[in-house]
Amino acid sequence: MILEDALILLVGGIVDTVLGIPDFSIEAKNDGPRPIGAYASIDFVSDHSVGWEERTLVDNTGDDDITETIEGYRELTVSLDFFRDGAMDNARKVRTAFLRQTTLDTLSASGTGFIQHSDVRDLSEVLESAWEKRAQFDVTLSAIGADVDIIKSILSVTITGGFQTSGKSIPVSIQVDL
Repeated sequence: MILEDALILLVGGIVDTVLGIPDFSIEAKNDGPRPIGAYASIDFVSDHSVGWEERTLVDNTGDDDITETIEGYRELTVSLDFFRDGAMDNARKVRTAFLRQTTLDTLSASGTGFIQHSDVRDLSEVLESAWEKRAQFDVTLSAIGADVDIIKSILSVTITGGFQTSGKSIPVSIQVDL
């Protein structure tokens, strides 16, 4: 399936590259301290299935097991929040950069595609009696989510039971080898 951490790193890398500032972005749900200066936080918001998932079964050569794969088209929403000095400018610059061919190529190389982004919203507010500049927008990406499982073959089954007649019980055990 879609790995949230990998998607956060991918989008964070795009933010850092566009702004030209290494480690500018952080994971939103990170318990660590927030940077002192300007920064962006990246949050995985949703993973929405579109249409039907395709299920395939493949007989493994060399053993009796079967590989089951479930794949489906997914729409993934990521929230990008920008804080402190230049929050609105940084958000607008990164938002526009999601339309650049280099960004689209980066997404494509990782198996994701760009669908849309929201408008940049000004979320500035008073924080501890001082004004904190904040800006936010969402990006919706596409990907193919896949889940793979090995279905172990049953090679032997034992069926146990019993017959009861006029107070007598006769145990029965049958082994079936497949």
